[in-house]
Amino acid sequence: MSTDRDSLVAAIANRKSVRRYQDIAIGEVAREALLSLQSLRKLDRVPCRVEFVEGDLPLDDLFTGIIGSYGKIMGARALLCLVVPASDIEAGKMEAGYLGQQYVLRATALGLGSCWVGGTFNYKRLMAHLSLGPEEAVVAVISLGWPQDGHDAVGKVLHSLVRRKELGGIASKALLAGPLWLKEALQAVRVAPSAINLQPWHFTGSTTAVELRSSRNGTFTPMDLGIAMLHFEIAAEAQGCSGRWHGDKNAQIFFVGQ
Repeated sequence: MSTDRDSLVAAIANRKSVRRYQDIAIGEVAREALLSLQSLRKLDRVPCRVEFVEGDLPLDDLFTGIIGSYGKIMGARALLCLVVPASDIEAGKMEAGYLGQQYVLRATALGLGSCWVGGTFNYKRLMAHLSLGPEEAVVAVISLGWPQDGHDAVGKVLHSLVRRKELGGIASKALLAGPLWLKEALQAVRVAPSAINLQPWHFTGSTTAVELRSSRNGTFTPMDLGIAMLHFEIAAEAQGCSGRWHGDKNAQIFFVGQ
């Protein structure tokens, strides 16, 4: 079971949000591959760590629905919590998106299902499973497990409503006229997950300094940007173009060759 960079890049196109899972354990082999610290990347803006929770029974009581029970995660035996400093939640969300999406892509590469959960979980019940410090906070949860084939009616409805923006809707004309590596990196962002599929990102700049800015502000926008940054970076790298993200509250800039 490989979770190297090329496996993650291949998983970008195959990933989808899974809300219904088989009531079976993840298993030791998949668990070890998923949670390995090898090759994990971080932005290193603020500390961010994960806590893994696994039960002998589904963790259904930790999740709530979008409206009532609609969209509720069901059957998942495991989840990951993204933990950041409570004093720097906004920067922590970006760091969590960048780090957490690596686990999502790993899960996809391993055949596991996953789903980002921003607000539809029971925080109080979740705390009973965690060992948080007094200055830490959970900013998101990722459900994990073996997908339940053919029975996720809600998931099918939600997937049918997804309308991805065209590349022209997320990047400037100058970038779209750029080299193949840049187009592949932007395409990887185009299929990235985001809160209620708002895709709140827009790319400008040049082929040596690509600028990412939010196209709208929302509770989970920093996390969405972190996910987009991860997709862009590993897809560009797979095409032979490495770089590193730098930025502040106004823009994130991918400097090529660093």
